[in-house]
Amino acid sequence: MPEPAATTAFRTGAEGERKVAERILGRAGDQALFLHNRRIVPGRRDGDLDIVAVTARGVLVIDVKHYKDAKVEVRTRGGLFSARTQQLYVGGRDKTAWVAAMDKQRCAARSALDAHEHTDVPILLTLCFVDAALPLLEKLSIGEIAI
Repeated sequence: MPEPAATTAFRTGAEGERKVAERILGRAGDQALFLHNRRIVPGRRDGDLDIVAVTARGVLVIDVKHYKDAKVEVRTRGGLFSARTQQLYVGGRDKTAWVAAMDKQRCAARSALDAHEHTDVPILLTLCFVDAALPLLEKLSIGEIAI
């Protein structure tokens, strides 16, 4: 009997998170404190922070996406006579909703910091793609989120 799709997706995501954690831990060493899989709302399963890195520069919130060989691109629409908008595409599919999800993660991190009187600590957001097809010479970002 084949494995349920949700189980496969969870395993794939966990593998991506493990790869990212190993890589950044190897680079940062003892220069950062890492927290993994923190729920945004305790007791609920509708959102979590994949990786939170606490560094001297601030708090880095990393949302890990494991998309093997999928092309990642930021498309800009509008401009001259209409408002400019940016959209995130992964494998040809619009994934701009992830930007709103990252804002929810930023709010959760900000609330935690503010509750302990760390209102001046900057929060940096990153969508980290594992095994995806990213541009070689261009740094992607959408809004304030680094990709």
